[in-house]
Amino acid sequence: IFLFYLTLLNSTNSAEKIGTIVNLTNEVHAINVAGEKRLLDLYDDVFLQDEILTNNLSIATVQYNDNSTVIVKKSSSFKVTDFNISGLKDVFFGKVERGSVIIESGKIAKKFNGSMIIKLPTMNLEIKGTRFSVQNNPDGTSEVSLAEDSFGEVGVINISSENEVKTLFDTEQVVFINNESNISE
Repeated sequence: IFLFYLTLLNSTNSAEKIGTIVNLTNEVHAINVAGEKRLLDLYDDVFLQDEILTNNLSIATVQYNDNSTVIVKKSSSFKVTDFNISGLKDVFFGKVERGSVIIESGKIAKKFNGSMIIKLPTMNLEIKGTRFSVQNNPDGTSEVSLAEDSFGEVGVINISSENEVKTLFDTEQVVFINNESNISE
């Protein structure tokens, strides 16, 4: 009985609308938590646990309910694994498995008690109110750069990889992670 309720709770949460497709070029797909693939169109809903997939000709822009904007570039993927904007602690946890994305954080990352974390194959990014770019390269390396957001503000990104931590606070900084998970600027 417990497993039934746990499964029901999990499927209910994954059916929660957390965003909308606000721009797309060519074919963009989403794969839900059950593994079902669907073709996305302009203004389609995006749900918790949906993995947004682009091919080598497509780009998608998703506007999330906290006003975060994610541009999923060509041949890339992005997935939100946890999202809560109405709790004691607001959270936005996402994953970039491949390719590159540009993210402008919204209300969650700008709140004192909000937590926005983006997981990459070789590192985790803890975001505090900013716009940034992530590139996962085919050779297994990754790079992260910071930019001004739409309001001209620059936030902070704490990057952690294994036992190393680096803070990005300046738009002139670019951080690279090599195949051994070492951070360099």
